[in-house]
Order: sequence, then structure tokens, then C-alpha cells
Amino acid sequence: MKAFARVLSAVVVSMLLGAGASLADPGNIPVDPALAINHPDEFNWRLFADVNKDAHLASRPGVAIWETWADDPGTFPAPASLPAGSAPMWPDPEKACARLRSNVQLNALRSRAFKPFVVPFPDNNPHQQETRRNKATFDFIVGQNLWSRAGLADRFKSGQPIIAPSESIEVKADWLTASADDSKRYHVSVDCNGKSWKLVGLHIISKALPNWSWATFEHVDNAGRCDFIGCHDSYGATVSSTSPLQSAEGEPVVGGTYPADATCKKTEPLTGIFTAAGLDQAVWGNYCLKGSQVDFTTLAGEPTRLGNSVTEKGFVRTSSCMSCHSRASTDAGGLSVLFPGFVKLVGEAAQENSEGPIGSPDPFWFKATDLQVLSSRQTSSGLSGSPDKWLRQPDRRGRGAGAGLPHRDFIYRGE
Repeated sequence: MKAFARVLSAVVVSMLLGAGASLADPGNIPVDPALAINHPDEFNWRLFADVNKDAHLASRPGVAIWETWADDPGTFPAPASLPAGSAPMWPDPEKACARLRSNVQLNALRSRAFKPFVVPFPDNNPHQQETRRNKATFDFIVGQNLWSRAGLADRFKSGQPIIAPSESIEVKADWLTASADDSKRYHVSVDCNGKSWKLVGLHIISKALPNWSWATFEHVDNAGRCDFIGCHDSYGATVSSTSPLQSAEGEPVVGGTYPADATCKKTEPLTGIFTAAGLDQAVWGNYCLKGSQVDFTTLAGEPTRLGNSVTEKGFVRTSSCMSCHSRASTDAGGLSVLFPGFVKLVGEAAQENSEGPIGSPDPFWFKATDLQVLSSRQTSSGLSGSPDKWLRQPDRRGRGAGAGLPHRDFIYRGE
């Protein structure tokens, strides 16, 4: 009850403060649900500016606010690594650093001989990724005991859905090794080993909406960043929509360059937001909104798509953030049930035969039988499990290897 009271109190305070609230606590950034649903591109640019404000740390100059949040290793440590009876602690921003890791999903796929359909960067160029969450999300995960396998098993037994507080925000960042001159055009950060990395891709999600608001940003220099699904920004770009490159014969041109002035030049309202947030235009002006996602389908029933050429390289054409994360599920043992990235794996077949989940979730993913449903009544956004558990594949109907409790929200599960 105390944990629930803290979460409820945070929600009430956020509502009372409104969009212009103080950012004294960098883990709490007020959000506007009306803006998120009615003008998602503007909402996501404003959120981008807020999370990328300078954290003003004495020990880590130039670090963005989101880089001080709890990362995956800090949120989901192995229980054996903690003192008996203790739980994960919110990090001290002055002492924290980036504990980067290779893209776990792509590594799992490559172990099965998966070869990306799009390769925006050479495979021998180190690519690292991290996921971070604000304090509202962290406190919810820890307070609800959802950070461990045992905690998720208990939640499965209760049958209660997982619903994070509305002020929850998560960020997934992709980095490449930085050169000496990259700081002029990229946001550059230093990891725990003192190595410099440049930010090339950034997913930002917010629980301002029941199914979360999803957005992905790419650096203007990313090759192929508008391939397959195009780039769409009705607020921050002077050209609101850019189609994928095609040859004179109408064939897709993969991995091409999209000129900055034609696809990522900023509007005056956005440059004003950057100025108010204290963001260096020479750096942050090089990041482009690839698109926003607030629903599984369009009003006409067509599946919506959203994918980053770095984060989702290899399956951008069938990438949907919402649909992928809707497959989050937990069984009675606290293990994930469904493979999150694909509904149709490559295997020995041609790589173009792999497909990511798009459109509305399939109820059969979470059924033990056609009539028995061992899950909450609603499914939404989430991702659960680690690569070794992704080997448990759905059967031919898409049904999981045993019934699962869908996560109501975007929760990573640690071991």
C-alpha cells in the first residue's frame, strides 16, 4: 500500500504542476496527454528537449538528464548480487556512468545466422545500446517487485495486469564509437571505461497515453534512415514527410543518403524549444524525428509502422514498436513466453521472409487453448525476457509455448 501511495502521489503532483513544472527532480518530467494524442510529433519533440537538457553534473559535464536515470543493469540486477532482502537502488548521478552493451536482440538473431536486410553501418564498427527509465518507472518496478523473475512469477499468480504510472518515461539509445571531431555534430558521452561514444539513435516512450506514446529519432547522417517506411515529422521538420528512396525503375534504394535540408531542416517553433531548453543547435539540430506512434492501426485499419535504421536495422519494413512490445508476456515461472522481435523467424530461409509483428496484438499469443485465457483482459506495450528465453517460439498459430500473462506496460525483466 505504501508503494502504491507513493506512485499515486507522484501522479497527482505531476497533474497539479502541469507542463511548465520545475525539473528539479530530473526523474520526473511532466507530460501532457492531450498534446500526446492530438499532436504527437510536437509532444515528442518537447519530450526530446526535456530529456536531453544538460544535467549540470560536476563530475560528468555535458551529460543529458536521461543519462542519469536507472539503466537495465541497475534496475534488474541478479538477486544474488544484492544483500539479502534488499532491492535495486536509484543511482547517484554523480557516480553513475554508461554501462553499454551490444544490441542483445540483434546478437540473438545473428546467432541464428540472421543477416540484416539493411546495414547502415559496417558490422565491424562497434555498436552499443542502453535502456534507461525515469524515477517514476523505476520506483514502480521496484515497488511492485517486478525487477526479478520471482516477482514476475508472483504477479502471474495474482492475475493482475501491470500498469505503470502515467509519468513513466523510458529511453533506448544506440551509440557508435566517437572520433575526436564527432562532438561538433553529435551528442558524445563517455562510458564506464572512459571510451567516447556518439549518439546515433534514440527511442523515447512515455506513458502519457494508455498504450504509451512512441517516438524514434535518428542522426541526420544515418545512412538509410528513411528507407522502407519514410520519415514523418509534422512539427519539427520544414518538410513534413519524406518518402523512401527509389530508383528510376521504382525499386527501393537501400542504405542511401537523405539530404539534411530536404528531410531534417528544423522549423522555427522547434528551434525555439531547443533555445528554451538550452540545447546546442549545432549538435541537437542534427537529430531528426523519424516518426511517432500512438496506435496499432490507422483509422482505416492499416497497421502502423515505426522503426529506427540503427535500432531495428534488418527489419524496419516490418517494425512496429507498439506491436513488438505488445508481445511482452510472463508465465507461471516468471519467464517470457513470446519472442518479442519476430512472429516469423528467418531460420534457413531467405532473410526477406522474416517478419516483425505489426498491427493489433493477436489474442492467441496469450491463450493456452482456444477457450482458456490465462491473462489480463487487455494487452498493451511491453517487452519481457532475455535472449536465452527468446528461444521459446510460438506454434504455427502464433500461440505461445504455454499461456502467458501479458504485461500491461513496457517492462524489461531481469534475472
